[in-house]
Amino acid sequence: MINFPAARAGHCGMGLARRLAFCLAALLAAGSCAAAAQEDPIVLFYVDRPPFMTRAPDGAMRGALIQRAAEAFTQAGVPFVWRETSPNAELVTLQKNEIRACGVGRFWSAERAAFSKYTKAIYRDEPVVTLVNPNFALPDHLSAVELFANPEVTVLLRDSYLLPAYLQNLVDNMKAQRVRTSGTYDQLIKQLIIGRANITIISAEEERYFRALHGYTDSDYLLVHLTDNPPGSKRYIMCSRLVPDALIDRINEKIGDRFTDKAGDKSGDPPRH
Repeated sequence: MINFPAARAGHCGMGLARRLAFCLAALLAAGSCAAAAQEDPIVLFYVDRPPFMTRAPDGAMRGALIQRAAEAFTQAGVPFVWRETSPNAELVTLQKNEIRACGVGRFWSAERAAFSKYTKAIYRDEPVVTLVNPNFALPDHLSAVELFANPEVTVLLRDSYLLPAYLQNLVDNMKAQRVRTSGTYDQLIKQLIIGRANITIISAEEERYFRALHGYTDSDYLLVHLTDNPPGSKRYIMCSRLVPDALIDRINEKIGDRFTDKAGDKSGDPPRH
């Protein structure tokens, strides 16, 4: 029978204890890292787009969409940081799905929903308005169907932005000529005024804002009412798929159903994630 020295046996016991302690510490550290990662703030992208979203000269975030997104995240206890971006860069980042990020004030579309998650609606636009260069004559009581079927009409449209679904479908299949711009809506109106296109379509909120800001009159552009102009569209917070469903649910709980129609109609709402 071979007898091991007592001291050696003690060393073996101490080594096992140390290994167990090391493993436990490693597990706790990993758990702490995971917990910390869970608390990393969501990047909230915004595009400078007054009066919906903008950063004031004093650094404060302003606008209806900014306010409602911030309220929902804050009340849900979800940390976030604001980051300004361009429309195209925002969509590319959300589609890449490399960071936990969301874009504020996006319309829903099936194409975008294929690579992202949407919250409930945070805002509903007023019906859009059609701006017409005063040198281009349009008949009264014109419908969007008739307008976009005219191959002589040129339509100025901003890249990476959707119109209300009814109008977007007409634009996607129109005979009218599309003129693209990557500029802001402020620049888009100025391009219309100098004659780059016959018409453009923007939100009523933005038209009022820029008319007041620059003092535009009917000599600059005309507002035309389309007989089949649809109701305003809902806007959502659109997130990368790395944002957990549990966080989306918490945010949705704070958003509520304020933009559900009185009759309970949720048309235009995205399917649940």
